[in-house]
Amino acid sequence: MTVPTRTEHYRDAGAPPATVVVPLVYAVVRDAAGRLLLVRRVDTGDRELPGAPRPDGCEASEARWWDVADVGGLPMHPAVRQRVRDAIGQLDRVHLG
Repeated sequence: MTVPTRTEHYRDAGAPPATVVVPLVYAVVRDAAGRLLLVRRVDTGDRELPGAPRPDGCEASEARWWDVADVGGLPMHPAVRQRVRDAIGQLDRVHLG
């Protein structure tokens, strides 16, 4: 199976003009203990935030709660990692990006 590639620019002033804009919705979900809910991508095995169905057809194979201290060592796309860092560091803000 050939997996389509993507280049995602997150807060990158030097990013080239977009050729395709794909709206996605992710949610930062935390439980009463402060753990973070992440899903595992079927195609890459990377962890990411749960969200709406992806237009590239990728599916999540599992969802799991993670202690925030353990999230840094998980395989994750750099843009997703930045979203997670932003959300963990500023719990009182809504994050768009």
